[in-house]
Amino acid sequence: IKATDMQTPSAASAKADALSWTNQKNLRILLEQVTSELLTEQPDDPLMKMLDILERRSTSDQGGQNSPPVASVAGRRGAASSAPPPSTDEVDKLRAECDKWKRLADEQEAMALKLEERIAALEGADPDAA
Repeated sequence: IKATDMQTPSAASAKADALSWTNQKNLRILLEQVTSELLTEQPDDPLMKMLDILERRSTSDQGGQNSPPVASVAGRRGAASSAPPPSTDEVDKLRAECDKWKRLADEQEAMALKLEERIAALEGADPDAA
């Protein structure tokens, strides 16, 4: 017996609803295109590249291109779905914030490496020399 054979009617209905929604929104096509571009370019920062792809996609969709819709990078639910896409200033602020957190993470990583080196040096020190 497969796990899919044991689904309850509500689980099967939820799965069908999800599939219908992804088809209606052309989500599969969008994800395949984003994934393809990421795999082709293999950027150092795939999340920022995804933001760029989705932002570019959203801008081109507003120009009347016939492609899967991307309403907002931030993702929307419920009543917020009528909200406009983020402005360039908002995206720039998010990128700056992201860069700030990356710098902080790099600093923390550098500190951790120094501490590991110090610990290794202390562990390797001759106990009689102290």
